[in-house]
Amino acid sequence: MRIISGIRKGRRLMSPKGNSIRPTADAVRESLFNLLGQHLEGVRFLDLFGGSGSVGLEAASRGAQVTIVDNSPQAASCIEHNITHCKLTEQVDFLPRHALAYLRRTNEIFDVIFIDPPYQSRNLYADVMELVVAHSSLSPDGVLIAEHPLREAPTAPPGMELEQCRSYGKKSLSFFVLAEAINAEHPSTTEEPVT
Repeated sequence: MRIISGIRKGRRLMSPKGNSIRPTADAVRESLFNLLGQHLEGVRFLDLFGGSGSVGLEAASRGAQVTIVDNSPQAASCIEHNITHCKLTEQVDFLPRHALAYLRRTNEIFDVIFIDPPYQSRNLYADVMELVVAHSSLSPDGVLIAEHPLREAPTAPPGMELEQCRSYGKKSLSFFVLAEAINAEHPSTTEEPVT
């Protein structure tokens, strides 16, 4: 596993040991960032359930300011090693906290939020998205991306809508945006009757 593009292209990343953490595959990560764009200067990026930190570090390599959150001790040591190894300490903040606790307390607003919770805790998708909407953690034109098993896309909560879904073998990426952003882009064409 390595950084695909940006200032740290080719830098190898450590993966946490064990089966409880599944780093996002290089091919899925490459497709994700092809959709987001190669240059992310100025983008505020949140990587929840960070695992190895590969998604957040990829974003940082492309210029984003990144926050990675994961409360697993295994993940924490791996993420800290990878941040230092990639020399991205000035662009990446790592917080060893539970994702839901972090969202309940933060006042930060992000342009991109990436979530990949443990598959055995699928209710976390809904919990995270509801908190993002309730606490206005996503910028008005931002996107929340969920990595999930094929054909098991999380349901958008009130205030958020599914924009697109891309599949890669047994995994999929679903892109959610705020409903207000869709309404602003496609305003109603209904006109008031002339009297």
